[in-house]
Amino acid sequence: MEVAAGTIAVIQITKEIGKICGKYIHGVRHAKRDIERLQSRASELHRVLTHFDNKALANIDSKEVQKCCKDLESIKERLEPRRKHAPMQRMGPGALKWPFTSKEIEDHVQALEKYLVIFNTALQLDVHDKVGDAEKDRIFEKLAYAGDALFNSYDTEQRHRMCLENTRVEVLEQAMEWSADNSSRCIFWLKGLAGTGKSTIASTVAFRLKAENRPVATFFFKRGHGDLSHVRKLIPTIVRQLSVHSPFYKQDIVAVIKKEPDLGNSANFREQFEKLLVEPLRGLLHANPVHTKFYIIMDALDECEEERDLRMLLKLMAKTDNLPQLGLKILVTTRPELSIRNGFEEIPSIFHRNLALEDVPRSEVDRDIRTYLSHELKEVQRQFHLRADWPDEQDINTLASKASGLFIFAATACRYIGDSPQAKPDLRLKQICSTVAPNKLMTEELDQMYTMILQNSGRGKYTREERQEAQERFHHIVGSIVLLLSPLPIVQLFNLLQGDEVLSQDELEGALRTLHAVIHVPDHSNAPVRPLHLSFRDFLLDPNRCLNRHFLVDEQQVHQNLVADCLRLLSSSLSRNICPPSSPGTLRSEVDPTTIDQALSPAIQYACLHWAEHAQRGELVVDDHGPVHLFLQKHFLHWLRCMSLMGMTSEAISTLLKLADLTKLQEARLAHDFILDCHRFTLAFRHPIEQLPEQVYVSALVFSPSKSIVRQNFRHEMPQWIRSHMTLPESWGRSLVTIQCGYIVDSVTVLDHGKLLATSGFYSSPGSPPGKQLDIWDPRTGDCQSKSLPFGRMKTICLSPDGSLVASVSREEVLTLWDVAKRENCFDWENRQSPIRKTAFSLDSRLLALAYQDGSVWVVDTQTGIDRWNLKDHSYEVTNLAFSPDATMLAIGVLDETIRLWDVRTGSHHSTLGDRVVRLTFFGYAEQLKVFSPDSRSIATSFGEPTVQLWSTPTGNYRFELDGHKYAVDRVGFSPNSKLLATSCRGDGVLFIWDVQNGTCLSKLFGADDEFSFSPDSKSLALGSSSKVRVWDIQKQTYSVSFDLEAWSVCFSPDGKFLASGSRDGTVRVWDMDRMPVDDCSVGSPSEPASEINDGAVMEVKFSPDGKFVASESSGTVRIWQSETGDCCSEYRGDSPSFSSDGRMVISASEDGLRLFDVGANTSQFLPTQGFARLPGLSPDGRLVAAVLNDNLIQVWDIQESNIISIPISNLGRIWQLIFSPTSDFIASGHVDQGPRIWDARTGKLVADLSRGSEDLRERYVLAFSPYSELLAVGRDDGVDDFYLQLWDIQDDACRITTESIKSYGAIKAIIFSPDGQFIAVSFWVLNTSIQLLNTETGDLLLTIPCFSLTPRVEFLTGRDVIFVDGIGHEIVQSSESRSLAIADRSCHISDLQIDSSKEWVTRSSKRVLWLPPDRRPPHHFDRYAVWRNKIAIGCLGGLYILTFDDEPNHSGIEELSLGSDD
Repeated sequence: MEVAAGTIAVIQITKEIGKICGKYIHGVRHAKRDIERLQSRASELHRVLTHFDNKALANIDSKEVQKCCKDLESIKERLEPRRKHAPMQRMGPGALKWPFTSKEIEDHVQALEKYLVIFNTALQLDVHDKVGDAEKDRIFEKLAYAGDALFNSYDTEQRHRMCLENTRVEVLEQAMEWSADNSSRCIFWLKGLAGTGKSTIASTVAFRLKAENRPVATFFFKRGHGDLSHVRKLIPTIVRQLSVHSPFYKQDIVAVIKKEPDLGNSANFREQFEKLLVEPLRGLLHANPVHTKFYIIMDALDECEEERDLRMLLKLMAKTDNLPQLGLKILVTTRPELSIRNGFEEIPSIFHRNLALEDVPRSEVDRDIRTYLSHELKEVQRQFHLRADWPDEQDINTLASKASGLFIFAATACRYIGDSPQAKPDLRLKQICSTVAPNKLMTEELDQMYTMILQNSGRGKYTREERQEAQERFHHIVGSIVLLLSPLPIVQLFNLLQGDEVLSQDELEGALRTLHAVIHVPDHSNAPVRPLHLSFRDFLLDPNRCLNRHFLVDEQQVHQNLVADCLRLLSSSLSRNICPPSSPGTLRSEVDPTTIDQALSPAIQYACLHWAEHAQRGELVVDDHGPVHLFLQKHFLHWLRCMSLMGMTSEAISTLLKLADLTKLQEARLAHDFILDCHRFTLAFRHPIEQLPEQVYVSALVFSPSKSIVRQNFRHEMPQWIRSHMTLPESWGRSLVTIQCGYIVDSVTVLDHGKLLATSGFYSSPGSPPGKQLDIWDPRTGDCQSKSLPFGRMKTICLSPDGSLVASVSREEVLTLWDVAKRENCFDWENRQSPIRKTAFSLDSRLLALAYQDGSVWVVDTQTGIDRWNLKDHSYEVTNLAFSPDATMLAIGVLDETIRLWDVRTGSHHSTLGDRVVRLTFFGYAEQLKVFSPDSRSIATSFGEPTVQLWSTPTGNYRFELDGHKYAVDRVGFSPNSKLLATSCRGDGVLFIWDVQNGTCLSKLFGADDEFSFSPDSKSLALGSSSKVRVWDIQKQTYSVSFDLEAWSVCFSPDGKFLASGSRDGTVRVWDMDRMPVDDCSVGSPSEPASEINDGAVMEVKFSPDGKFVASESSGTVRIWQSETGDCCSEYRGDSPSFSSDGRMVISASEDGLRLFDVGANTSQFLPTQGFARLPGLSPDGRLVAAVLNDNLIQVWDIQESNIISIPISNLGRIWQLIFSPTSDFIASGHVDQGPRIWDARTGKLVADLSRGSEDLRERYVLAFSPYSELLAVGRDDGVDDFYLQLWDIQDDACRITTESIKSYGAIKAIIFSPDGQFIAVSFWVLNTSIQLLNTETGDLLLTIPCFSLTPRVEFLTGRDVIFVDGIGHEIVQSSESRSLAIADRSCHISDLQIDSSKEWVTRSSKRVLWLPPDRRPPHHFDRYAVWRNKIAIGCLGGLYILTFDDEPNHSGIEELSLGSDD
């Protein structure tokens, strides 16, 4: 109660203080800043406390509340005008006098900020409770964290101690004054040479800020220390520290991570900086403009190894808007490196202040060094019980003088003097004081001391051989320690370095024991061994500093030695079972990290990750049958799986690229080819390997080319439980990279001279509306460079030609210009009361044209956001925009039958093209298509007609018309040399290539129903289509390359070396065009008809009932395959094949008849028809054949009697379903918009008309006969959310049952009767729905069974009440409750194989087992696959293949359970 009452009082007082300060602001001018500071702190205190509830109040100390209340009362009392004064309204505002001095205000503000920290912490605890410990931990585990980067971590404390009292006083005062001054610049740059004490100062500032309860986050960089040597974990580590201090900031971070779970481990540093740091702070600023300041300390920024990341960090700080207002203060310490100086020069000087330690007076530095030396050596004196006056002042002064302003000299000297019990400190002190440095470098004294320490470490009597061995061991051990890319604990270091020489761990520790002055060897075994200071590493590697050649480290040789050490360790450790194998479908994220760490020691992980980097730095030459080649031949797959488990697949790709660069093709052809094949193997299967490590041995080996070196070399590793029958390409062909975008790709653009690839398309995620997405990729590796610009529900997006900008139009008609690199918006244009219809960039990306529905066109400068021109001389809607390549003209297509050219330099009208009428087409108004030639001298236009007009842009004169298409032209495009023009039309599927000079047709290509792209040299043209990507050689008039692949967009790189294609399946492929044609690329003629182009695309797949054969259909060709061998045993023209019930016959239709094929005898019988036959069917007894002819006749053939029965149906509407009854007595026909009919199969007479009561029937409905042909089930949909199931008695011609309305998830797909007719199962078209099981007698719902595939397979077990859905058995219990048990009895002919809804996986018992490459998947939105027992036949664009799955190894994770008893 006391706390609550005090809190209420504080809330009231702060509110009153805020109001009083408002009066002073108007009445007092000279103290306005002080008044505003006091008012803002009081207002923030008021706001924070209003969020408290009883639970939060329990976290507050009552004494703090009372103290706060007392302080506020004091402030209020002084603020209130004294009573003896007249009221304010009588005296006027000018009569007020501000009662505080600036110093008093500073004290009060600091006191209120202290209370803010206390109350914020209490509120944070409350928020913590609300989120829940487990939930919070789970969310924040998604933030990558470098614990050793904190200033108070064990590792950092060992490296950097605090400043001694009364040392660095002036520097620390400046830093602390900067931190406390709200008006000071937001960045404090402390720079100094190595060893000048920067890190110690940074640690001390962090300690003092933390002691004052200020929100501070630290990150201490360290070269060669893994996570501490790059920025990958910088932002998440800082965010986790700052979130402790602000509940509001933490809430924002939690929300961001929930929305983007992978952001905390993203490799995109820019995205992390914006979304995890800047945007939450902006939100905090918006909610409360005077929120508590946050402090970030980044020490030794120069030790970040990636200079690109370093430049990016500085650039982000330089470009971040309103950085000072975010309440963020950043202290950065660095060496004065040129790159860093250049980076800080980009940051406005009003944002940062500099302090160079070299500018601190030398007398102050020497004074502090003497203080340090006195303190440290007194400790040595006490430890060794030396005389009381040791050391004398002269020795201290001598050491301070030798230090030359470098604290590292003083620290190293003190460690050396007293680093071991056997040392004689007085002798070592005299030794240091008496040495004379031979060189003239600034570091001469430090270098001399390093030399002396190393010489003393090796003192003793040695033979020449022993001394040589000791020298080699020094280079091996110490050289490795200073050159490791990430430090290792001593046990792991021993494991890595115990080469051919038998080096024991004791010998390793002994070798390091005498070097404690320069190398930190921790007491506990898990802490890393490392140089105490970077200057020691620099000394050993620099021949100008390390003059004793016994200690000079040959950097190249040590790196090569480390390669050998890494390969030795990996060769002796790696195996297929090094980490316990899991199920083939187990995600890497599902593997316990502890399991990985136990299997892969730090030394093994280091070797896996860094061995190629050491090879590159050591300039190792990779030879045939050399160590690298032999290692990869034996352990490549083992290493790749380990890299996947470590989450380093991207680094594995980079490793292979590095190795390829080290291999000389002429001298090491075998090694070169093997490494390139490893690279192609990893790129091709990156997606599954990255997510599921076991797929290295499964999908990657199963689907790799037959002559892949990796496949042949590791054939013994292929899964024995998968037998594949498919035709594999011999080589990788031209495919370089397959990028999984995760959305329908409708645009692919090559950027930055081929270095980057931009993709865009539509995405849709559960719970959110669909929208547009744009990503930037590296076409060499498939790495995402910029992911998911935040477009949301955008109507359209437009990428600038250079890839730097994106213009997006929202559904609210707001246009935003985005900076792709910074991932933030540059400008927003307000709605001009008219919807935006078109956008277009100029080629140089400096101009953006916006066309509005009212006909106005605005030209905007993208750099300033200023409107240049409003181009409008009409009142019609604009249908298209295009800038000329030289950015001087803008073509505007208008619905007034014209195209207008404007000079964008002057905003004047140039000319008008055409007077043709825009035609109304089937899809609405056809847009006026136009495109400039690259030389800007011609423009091609099309006005929704089959023709294209060519115009001269300098004169505006009409030249000629190109006529050849049957329907309206969809796309036009000039060649890069401006001499050719391509036109295409989806309606006729034809593409023409025209000569621009004379209008003659050079090529006519069929099957062009999507985008096209000219090669840069104008000699080739790439075409995309629904089934193929082809490259047409314009000079040779033939296809040079053809791929079986759907592609909506294609684009050549500027140098023509690769071609990118985007598909509806969410993938982008990068193809190698810089090669001679390869065998696996089929070619074609220019005039091949469109009907033959899809010959490889499988349209239907069916197993015979006994599983021995598979029937497939590909564009009018039926093929019969043997399922055991995958051989094609017959091929003939036909459509819609289906097996007879006994599996002996296959029936198919064609344009002029039906074909019956006997699979056993390999013979066929042809039944001619007068017209096209559809829906062919064979009666269960094998005697009758039925089909629909010309949609007006049902024809039935009696094969044995050679009789034909015709049933006219011309007045009944189109038939879409025709089925025989199980007894072969009846035929049921389903008619569009009319009810079903039942016919006598032998006489053709109408048995039953079920159209009565069919008013609610939609276009399609589902029919199924009961097992004994006495009932017909009719599935009907009311068009909303419910379906009805009717059971008709055929003999009585009456509806026996109409079920009650049962909840459905979409249209009914299939109805299946159980063999005894007791049950009916109903499936639906919608994904992730269920199977509903009904009682035939009553229509009651018995069981709802979930399923997760587009085509669930429903089967019943004969003789038992068991239903199988996708291979999983469920026992049927006829009661209000039901139970389900897993089944794995293969003898029941039930298969648990299927392809999941994503089309990416073959699953077994609903568990992923085999990833399907994009070109091996059923086409999008189609389920062209069939399953029988343990076989699955899959139809894809390239043909059909069959997989047989035997029992998997025990580690497969697939359980086999038996059906329980009825007890």
